[in-house]
Amino acid sequence: MFLLDQQTQDLLPPLYAQEKETKKIAYARFYLPDYNWEWYAMEYSPLQKLFYGLVDGNEKEFGYFTLDELAALQYSVGSRVLRDYEFEPTFVDEL
Repeated sequence: MFLLDQQTQDLLPPLYAQEKETKKIAYARFYLPDYNWEWYAMEYSPLQKLFYGLVDGNEKEFGYFTLDELAALQYSVGSRVLRDYEFEPTFVDEL
């Protein structure tokens, strides 16, 4: 499963880069179509494969999630996480 290409990885700022920004930006969207869950990646650490972003599931909240966790969901819920390749960088407060 291919969720994160090099171009998007290069676009994502490192962890904590948007910490002091008043208008935070999401750069990538992942989703689980059968469950209406969405993950919006705002920052990324390639060494840890760790994202920080907005998670919209049972409720909207900011938090950390890994690339491996997104890939592993297919085995735990029977549906796989997809990448929205049409998603354009968007201010988080507009999501």
